[in-house]
Amino acid sequence: MLSMAQTVYSQETAKVISDHIESESGGKVKVNQPDALRNRLVAKQGLVEETEVVETKAVGYRIQVYSDNNQRTAKANAQARERNIAVHFPEHRVYRMYKSPSWRVRVGDFRTRGDAEQVMKEIKDVFPAYASEVTIVVDKINIEEK
Repeated sequence: MLSMAQTVYSQETAKVISDHIESESGGKVKVNQPDALRNRLVAKQGLVEETEVVETKAVGYRIQVYSDNNQRTAKANAQARERNIAVHFPEHRVYRMYKSPSWRVRVGDFRTRGDAEQVMKEIKDVFPAYASEVTIVVDKINIEEK
């Protein structure tokens, strides 16, 4: 899509898309990207920054909001549930997993069961249709360390 826009724009004014972006933004461009992507790019370049976040694994809790093994519908339902949760709870990571024959969607990286219970209640309040499936499970969680 971008290359098509670049081609059309280039034919009209004989400029490249970066010229257009610079002229429209006054030379300032803001790039929104997840921290994880930024850290990967920095690591790929061999640079180390003070703000680099290191993730370690530990045993903790996650909230399971979906689990199904129907070959026809489970993947699409898991993707839909993942999107819905991610939109309403952007502060928590959402994990969609496939382990034959089941698709699962889990939320968060909670060190204590109490923290997981609080968020589980919020999920049930926002999505009452999911309430019967929502449960807390013990899982390996990601812990960010700076």
